Amino acid sequence: MESSKRTKILLVAIEKGYRIDDGGIIWYQDKRVNGTIDTRGYKVINIRLPDGNCGIVDVHRMQAFYSYGGAIFKGGIQVRHRNGKQLDNSRSNILIGTQSDNMMDRTQEERRRLAIDASWVNRRFTDKEVRNIKKDRRDGYSYRDLIFKYGASKSFYSYMFNKSIYASVAQ
Repeated sequence: MESSKRTKILLVAIEKGYRIDDGGIIWYQDKRVNGTIDTRGYKVINIRLPDGNCGIVDVHRMQAFYSYGGAIFKGGIQVRHRNGKQLDNSRSNILIGTQSDNMMDRTQEERRRLAIDASWVNRRFTDKEVRNIKKDRRDGYSYRDLIFKYGASKSFYSYMFNKSIYASVAQ
């Protein structure tokens, strides 16, 4: 069972009497609790902890707890939004599953964009450099010429031209 700080804060909120309705609205002592949107794009609420400090509760995790109980705390389990909208915390939109399930909830186009974005961390060349390399190749540069000019290996250039890496960079 997961024992993260956010999990403990969620359990404190429930113990204190915070509730969530089917539409995803948080209530405390018959008053609606207006949350905020955190840097990840999820709706959260702030609560006062027993030690006097403040804690942050993810609204989607509270909805999942009321729907699925302690199953949300099992290792490898994530809370998912069926329609992909992070701010829709209605009971019908909240599911639990694995990271793989969570990624498959996204459209194929969005998964592709995320994969490309993640791969940019390891990119060797900027878009401008890629356009220059492709232009040089069209202009008759051999792999050997490219190696001396740009410093990458022959296998890299071969892969670049024959396996469509950097295919998203316009020529």
